Amino acid sequence: MSQAVFEREPAPRRLTLSRTYRNLLVLGLTGPAAGGKSFLLGIFRELGAAAIEADAVYRDLVLPGAPLLSRIDEAFPGVVTADGLDREELSTRVFGNPNDLLRLNAVVHPPLGDAVAQAAGEAAASGNRRVVIAAAVLFENGAAGLCDEIWFADCPPEERIRR
Repeated sequence: MSQAVFEREPAPRRLTLSRTYRNLLVLGLTGPAAGGKSFLLGIFRELGAAAIEADAVYRDLVLPGAPLLSRIDEAFPGVVTADGLDREELSTRVFGNPNDLLRLNAVVHPPLGDAVAQAAGEAAASGNRRVVIAAAVLFENGAAGLCDEIWFADCPPEERIRR
């Protein structure tokens, strides 16, 4: 049985957030791991913005019994156990193989982007007029299309390593 080979990443999908909310501002924070996204998100949260962290949304999407977990298991048999996603096993399999990483991204990014969009919409519907989305993969999962403005958070490499 042959597996499909992805020669390039799928084009990012553009998500939309209803602009029926008056004075809504959606800010995207992106950047590398340990670059400061969560720190900035915390400041915005303290200032009253609705804070959406894509990593937390993803963790919810791969809880035991979640539909995305089943799709990951179909694409990568053996990475899901009775306790849920075996992140170490999945990492071992995909980070050494660019095609597997692209395949994983194709499985994960669309539902992650949809879930981030839903969270942003719920925040706006509840009356919050400032929404901040932190995601290392803001463009890849399509959530950049929700944003009125995007900031890149980064810090010196030695600080990222220390964190």
